[in-house]
Amino acid sequence: MNMNSKKFSNVFLYLIFFCYACEGVAEQLISSVWPSISADIKADISLIGVLSIMIYVSSGIASLLAYKIRNKIGTSRTTTLTMAFFSISIIIYIFSKNFIGIAVGMFITGFGLGLNDVGADSYVIKAYDAKQDSILHSCWTVGAFVGTTILTFTMTEFSSYKIGFVIILIIFLCAIICLILAKRNWERKKVNLDENLVKKHSVTDEEKNLNINIFELLKIKNMPFILMCFGIVNAVSRSITVFIATIMVEQYGAKEIVATSVLGFFCFAGFIGRIMGGFISDKFALKNILIFGIFVEILIYMLLFLNVFNVSTGIVLFIILGVFDSIQIPYILSYAKEYFDTSILSVLFGYGNAIGLIFSIIVSALATVIIQRFSIRYIEIMYIILLCLLFLFLMRIKIEKKQ
Repeated sequence: MNMNSKKFSNVFLYLIFFCYACEGVAEQLISSVWPSISADIKADISLIGVLSIMIYVSSGIASLLAYKIRNKIGTSRTTTLTMAFFSISIIIYIFSKNFIGIAVGMFITGFGLGLNDVGADSYVIKAYDAKQDSILHSCWTVGAFVGTTILTFTMTEFSSYKIGFVIILIIFLCAIICLILAKRNWERKKVNLDENLVKKHSVTDEEKNLNINIFELLKIKNMPFILMCFGIVNAVSRSITVFIATIMVEQYGAKEIVATSVLGFFCFAGFIGRIMGGFISDKFALKNILIFGIFVEILIYMLLFLNVFNVSTGIVLFIILGVFDSIQIPYILSYAKEYFDTSILSVLFGYGNAIGLIFSIIVSALATVIIQRFSIRYIEIMYIILLCLLFLFLMRIKIEKKQ
């Protein structure tokens, strides 16, 4: 029974990994080809900042509701709902002919992002450890890389990103079918599984009955600093992917297809970084790895701001940045597990993700103003300031014991 239980639980984990990869596709879909889309719908290229705000707002709303939804319908059905949101948004993108249509699609995508972030992290961190959660987040980068690769291919071969949208839609619909079949399989088999295993991979009664708000969370020792770290890490990691293609076009003069592929390289580097991060997470203190990554990122943003490099060097810098930026979110999440009870993690991640998205909205708004009034290269200074603040908040956290 133990061998069968382990095999079955891992199969569901792999399906969660796949759906998290689909999230990477969905989140980067518009930003990776925005220079082309903005030309087609005759929208100002700086409006990518407005679109990122749309997706962050809806994702933040969904994050606040995610733990309640997951507690009510379970991880599998919550993930199915997220894939449905992603599929609907792509259909809207395919038929949109103006900025409003794209904005509506981004808003719907955001609901899926918020639900999936909280649901997947809550399940994986509770049932597994930092290694699997780092691998989970590496799947996001795989999805973002595959998505941009599909779009680069269709733009090169067919001069159309919408054909790429159709291919991605088919992948999402297949994921929904797999989730429905997996849920049926779980309901049929769980009656014969070990009770502790079922509790480990399901929403427990303790989680269902948990009712705690943000003010109660803030009373817990170190919680304000952890939430601030969540906010800054999410703001930096999420928003930079939105601006990479635009930075390469506007700041380095790269062609649009090259700029789209750079985002793909960044995401692939993130995949490598998170895989490596998963294997070294049990060999070094998480806090030390986080601090090292922060200083490497600060150095890279300083080099990008100097703007003395050519396109090839810019690509190399973004690849290195992708490796170190990738570990920040999963490591912060796993760092929280070191001293908080697992029953509170879903609520914590929900509020943490919402705060992260609020920070992302602020950063995206500031970036839009910076691009319009000054130059896109000055958003790199903004990221340096944010990373310095992240270091300061991280140093204030003193882990003693689980609360």
